[in-house]
Amino acid sequence: MKNMKHELENLAKYGGANITMNQEMGWARKAVAETRDRYARAKVDLDQSLSSKFVVNKAIKAEKKSYPVRWLIVVFSTLSALFLSVLVLIGIESYAQFKKSKA
Repeated sequence: MKNMKHELENLAKYGGANITMNQEMGWARKAVAETRDRYARAKVDLDQSLSSKFVVNKAIKAEKKSYPVRWLIVVFSTLSALFLSVLVLIGIESYAQFKKSKA
């Protein structure tokens, strides 16, 4: 009984500190496990070797030229210039009529 009484006194005296220490030890174990995982991943990344070998096929002449067709570029640029000039002329005429109607 004396032994049990002594154990109960120790439990009453150091019980809260023991629980706190057990919780802190659990957190420390988790931190150590996470650190080990990060270390293992970093070690795998370090040990992996990436190949720097590129396979290049033999060059062959193209079947069809890869430049755009010149006549198509000329036609589109001419049409766009014509369209833009018509828009500018319409804008100038509208402004002139607006100015006449105001005066």
